[in-house]
Amino acid sequence: MIDEIPPAELCPSCNKSNTVEVTGDYKLETVCKLNGEPFTVPDITRTRCPECGDEFLFMSECEKIESAINAEQKRRNIVLASNDETQLENNKGDTK
Repeated sequence: MIDEIPPAELCPSCNKSNTVEVTGDYKLETVCKLNGEPFTVPDITRTRCPECGDEFLFMSECEKIESAINAEQKRRNIVLASNDETQLENNKGDTK
């Protein structure tokens, strides 16, 4: 049986080159949930255009990034002010 090669996809940004799949560390310069600090998530797959350099993430990879950020936030015991306000709003009327 011959494996089929998926059709090449032109870069949606420049339409000049086919995108290539890349897997590796994904570096975020600032993450609000981590007090604006940089954060690196390992083993994230995305497509990259060799012509213009734009990268595109699959939704499943976005979910992995969000999950890693949430886990790091929990590990560091970071509580954001907006979370505190939301919690206070949710508890209004509680008389326990």
